[in-house]
Amino acid sequence: MAQRSRFFDSSGGDRIYTSDAWAQVVGAIIGDGVVATGNELAVAEASPPAMSVRVNTGKAFIQGYYFEVHTGQETLAIAAAHATLPRIDRVVVRRDLAGRTAVLTVLAGTPAASPTAPALTQVSAGVWEIALAQVAVAPAAASIVDANITDERGPRAKGTDIENLQATLLDPAAGHRHEGTAGTGRKVRHAD
Repeated sequence: MAQRSRFFDSSGGDRIYTSDAWAQVVGAIIGDGVVATGNELAVAEASPPAMSVRVNTGKAFIQGYYFEVHTGQETLAIAAAHATLPRIDRVVVRRDLAGRTAVLTVLAGTPAASPTAPALTQVSAGVWEIALAQVAVAPAAASIVDANITDERGPRAKGTDIENLQATLLDPAAGHRHEGTAGTGRKVRHAD
């Protein structure tokens, strides 16, 4: 049968749902991305600057699975710089179904005259990564600063940008306006 439905109460153990079943539903509703509240897993230089970066608190959804840095910043080590060639590393959230984990990870790039960031792994039945930032590692660098970090968080997870929705569409200072003209079917008007 090609039909499927979910989440009904169990009667004698006949309805047992896996994490995959929940992830399919959550993923369909929210999608991949950082949740648009708080510090949003922003990547920044360590304090003091070193060969590491810190990832701020925040939440993300990866293929329907939840990830959170919740009590404080996480510090991630950046591998030693090449003596003469630059490279680009990538900070990601990695969901691993076999390991049953979602964690922060640094993907080390390859030193080259014109380096590129390492590719994301995105295998739906295995490892799936979403990018948070690229980190440019200069030749012989001794530390990473904010100028070396490029934000890659992209669009926020669907439906999680409530703060921005309120600020842009429901601005109490400016109000909102609906207007229409005769014959357009839009005859609602709300003055400021």
